Amino acid sequence: MAKSVAYRKIASLCMIQGFKNPKEVYKKGKLLFEDYRIALICQDQNTDIVKTQEEIDAERRQLRYDLLDMFWRPYDEYKAQMGPLVDRAMATVWFEGVIDYAMSMMLMLDKGNIYKRILDKYYLHAEHESKTERMYDCGFTTTSVFYDRLEEAVTMFAIEAWIHLKNNEYRDIAMGLVPNHPIFPDNLK
Repeated sequence: MAKSVAYRKIASLCMIQGFKNPKEVYKKGKLLFEDYRIALICQDQNTDIVKTQEEIDAERRQLRYDLLDMFWRPYDEYKAQMGPLVDRAMATVWFEGVIDYAMSMMLMLDKGNIYKRILDKYYLHAEHESKTERMYDCGFTTTSVFYDRLEEAVTMFAIEAWIHLKNNEYRDIAMGLVPNHPIFPDNLK
């Protein structure tokens, strides 16, 4: 079966960003959401630690660097490192900002509202453990259409988050806030 026009656009965006295989972007984005969902459920709500702005900025830059560095790596290597990174990120306000930004960028697409609803109800604010019940919460009754839209939503979110993180890293490099370093896959030819 041919992929939808929306999927082909998302795949093109992945390729423009240097990721030749959008399925790999999807797998990595899906793992991030699964680890994030687990971290949300297990998160201790009383762990507010007061930090200085310098500490917050340093932590944000390190998390951003780590995520950018991990995202281009092979899936098995990425998979082993994602859980601990999500746990570190959950302790910051920065990670919510990345999620909000990528979600807002998705809203510019024709199916952006559908994608946002899927990610919100399936991963971020899921009321049910069962994947089928979460699918119904998203407003779908057939699995084939739902899983096609879920793949599109996760892939689009992942590539939008990548673009946001990469652009912020380049900005900080230009401002001299972080050392100049290669950002993969930009430096691959």
